[in-house]
Amino acid sequence: MKPLYYILILASLSLPFQSFGQMQDFVWFIGGAWHTGNQEEYQDGVVWLDFSKDGYTVDTNRLHFPQQVRSGSGRSVMADEEGNLLFYYDGFDVYNRRHSVMKNGNKVFDMADLIGDHYNAPGAVNIPNWTLTLPVPGHTDRYKVIYVNITRNLDEDFYVSNGLLYSTVNMSGDGGWGEVEEKNQKLYDGQLMTGNLIPIRHANGRDWWIIAKAWGEAKWNLFMLDPDGLRLSHSMRVEDYPDFHGQIAFYDYSSDQYVVMSGEHFVPWQVYEDEPYDHTFHIFDFDRCSGTFNFDRNFEIYTWNNRYATDHLTFCPRGRFLYGSLGGHFFIQYDTWAEDVDATADTLLSRFEDYPLRSFYSPAITPRGEMLLGQWIGDNSIIKILNPELPAEEVNISEELIKTPKIYTGAFPNNANYRIGPIDGSPCDTLGINNEPVAWYRYNGMNLEHLERRFTDISYFRPEQWHWDFDDGTTYDGQHPGVHEFPGPGEYYVCLTVSNEFAEDTYCKWVVIDSLVSTTELIVGETDFRLYPNPGTGDFTLELSDPLTSPATLTVVDMLGREVHRETTSAGSVDILLSLSRDLPPGRYAITLQNEDGVLRGDLVLVR
Repeated sequence: MKPLYYILILASLSLPFQSFGQMQDFVWFIGGAWHTGNQEEYQDGVVWLDFSKDGYTVDTNRLHFPQQVRSGSGRSVMADEEGNLLFYYDGFDVYNRRHSVMKNGNKVFDMADLIGDHYNAPGAVNIPNWTLTLPVPGHTDRYKVIYVNITRNLDEDFYVSNGLLYSTVNMSGDGGWGEVEEKNQKLYDGQLMTGNLIPIRHANGRDWWIIAKAWGEAKWNLFMLDPDGLRLSHSMRVEDYPDFHGQIAFYDYSSDQYVVMSGEHFVPWQVYEDEPYDHTFHIFDFDRCSGTFNFDRNFEIYTWNNRYATDHLTFCPRGRFLYGSLGGHFFIQYDTWAEDVDATADTLLSRFEDYPLRSFYSPAITPRGEMLLGQWIGDNSIIKILNPELPAEEVNISEELIKTPKIYTGAFPNNANYRIGPIDGSPCDTLGINNEPVAWYRYNGMNLEHLERRFTDISYFRPEQWHWDFDDGTTYDGQHPGVHEFPGPGEYYVCLTVSNEFAEDTYCKWVVIDSLVSTTELIVGETDFRLYPNPGTGDFTLELSDPLTSPATLTVVDMLGREVHRETTSAGSVDILLSLSRDLPPGRYAITLQNEDGVLRGDLVLVR
């Protein structure tokens, strides 16, 4: 640990020079904005999550009337390598970074029978991951918007797919704001699963596979995006897969495995009110070089009936634990390494007990390896799961919810994973692209002792060696240090160095351990306060033991004495909500609450 004055100087000098890249998926939009035909009734703007190496920020914007962004599941976003927004797509229109429909970006779809239902309405198509956006390799200003051609079966009232389409975005067009070219081009004419488009980095480290399973048969279509454009590479069948309609598909990046869920009840769309639903998960090894599947294994999960069907699934970053919602009512973890996966079901959340207003929907892994859990409709909160890579009793569901400026509905965007590199030494390793590792980690102190923090490695591009320096005289060699106990309160500059045969990289950040002794200075009679969560990411609550007898001024200053926040609270207040700017750097801050009766003082610790 270093003296405080050294810490402040080093933080200001070193952090701005760190450059990471591969952040094209660091921008998510999670809410829609629409108009009602009356400009005075215009709804709130699009809600954004903007990730960084140290956390995230929440923001919103208004669109230019009468433009609108629909809520739903057709979302995909494109940013540059440093995480700066370029454009986004809601399944119907393409929007530029000014939040206006891009030139020629209106009606980027081919769903004639859905126009009246969805194009002019705030809602959208409730189908997982039926759109995606990708950069065209070798072309710095060209991008592909890819989407399933969805139509509705009017006889049985469900969605079906009649092929795959794409449009091209030229970011050099319209003065650099972008222009849609090659609009609504037919890529594939045939029935596909209605959603679950999965983009996977090719083993050469440059190109992309797009996986789209056929509807109602054991056939996969493998599309290739390379410098020559987008095309169908090949189709293949896997005989070990039964002739059921796959309903949900997802990918385990940690082991390059593709998973598809099927069940007899999907065809002919039977609804069982009084008998279990069966869900069979078929796991295939995917060869990123040849674009071929090999059957590995399957497992089954049973739920009570149609009301509790398993849906909205994702793997944890290390590939062991599967998370899913049971009809939106329960959120469950399964251990897929167990012999009997169904027997490992562990309920993490229940809408009947934990969150009575929510319907759990759309878990998603963030670029930082944490999990976010939304709801189809409810309030303006998103649940954070800090350690989804751990067993259920250790996943650490944060008490601090992500609060959005408006009610959040729908799914998270279907973004590609850009932190997957080539397969070094494979037959496809022909472009001279090497996995040069990038160091990165996150930490938290939830459910630990005061001096303990749990460290999680999230480095990428195939590191082979890990060296941790905790700035307290101790080090650790290995990928998973787990929980580290610091010797005492202070600020520690914790560094992780990763390496392989090609390169070495180091990532450092400050870890603040606050004093266990209360820092509250009691001046106002018998009044005391509790500040929580502390440490926190920006939203705090001051809980007073007695109501304020008169209005008070709440101020926050940094360790150099600079005021960073000021607000006035009313007489009678007991619980005071404090929201600090997302632009503030992490560290310790002094808080003061003062009125005509006296002053209360304390410290807070801001983490990102």
